Amino acid sequence: MTLPRSWSQWQPLDKGSTRNIPEVPGVYEISCQPVLCLVYIGRATGRGGLRQRLGGRVTNPKRYLSGHEKKLRKQGCRLMFHYTEAGNRKEAICWESALINEYKKHHGHLPHGNTQTPRPSVSC
Repeated sequence: MTLPRSWSQWQPLDKGSTRNIPEVPGVYEISCQPVLCLVYIGRATGRGGLRQRLGGRVTNPKRYLSGHEKKLRKQGCRLMFHYTEAGNRKEAICWESALINEYKKHHGHLPHGNTQTPRPSVSC
């Protein structure tokens, strides 16, 4: 599985930044500024795509942010994100799995906001 190569710029996770995200499948990463330590890797495959998934993290953080992200925000961390568009739902699912596995292989653990290694619902 080839990992995505083209990512958007890092942007603050806020209403202004999520407003213009495309409504397509894709994967995204959340980090904490000022250090830019990766805290979450996710995918968007449903209706509304990346815009809906990342927008939900802004408009309803109690529901959509991981416990670790909530903790970091309380500590004054500025959450940032970047994303890449996938060609379809299957590609987004496979990319998310590959990115999380690559992170785990390199660091010896999952990103702190991810609670489990995803099991792709499609064959990658």
